[in-house]
Amino acid sequence: MRVRGINIIGALTTDGEFLFTVNCGNTNSNTFGLFIMKLVSHLDQQDPDWRLRTVLMMDNAIFHRAKQTIPLYE
Repeated sequence: MRVRGINIIGALTTDGEFLFTVNCGNTNSNTFGLFIMKLVSHLDQQDPDWRLRTVLMMDNAIFHRAKQTIPLYE
């Protein structure tokens, strides 16, 4: 049996909390978009005003700037 690749998408807070998802297969704009939606939901539960004090830092991966990903940042 062949095992597909496993990828981790993560976020690190200034409080040292590591938030992540583990995915089978390659990371693409769909899996990254799901991660962003889960991250926002988690942060909303922790602190409804998190957006006022948060900066997202990402590298230049193509799925970070995909057409379907950009609206999620708004």
